[in-house]
Amino acid sequence: MLPLLPGSVVIGEYADNWNAIKDGTVCVVVSKNEGVVLKKVYNRIAERGTLMLKSNNIAYSPYEVFAEDVLEIWRFSAYVSKDFPEDGNSVADLRKAFARLEDELREIKMN
Repeated sequence: MLPLLPGSVVIGEYADNWNAIKDGTVCVVVSKNEGVVLKKVYNRIAERGTLMLKSNNIAYSPYEVFAEDVLEIWRFSAYVSKDFPEDGNSVADLRKAFARLEDELREIKMN
């Protein structure tokens, strides 16, 4: 799935049981600190009390939010856009992603 274009309208289904969200589910997450984001969600509530949020755009690093800071979660159902999505990620985006992976690998090796 390509990143959505600005101005797209996202349609979601309200998630009342956050513990039931399966890893990799695309959701609209409304939180106190991050605002409203559309991300793949990896559920770490039982282990760490967090949700790992991962963008479909490889230029952005995944990050965790505490479940207590989340106000609402909506499972992605569909989207409407006036524009057709562009082709995949650019070479610059790929370079950033590889650089980030190299940094993460160095950090893992040091620990």
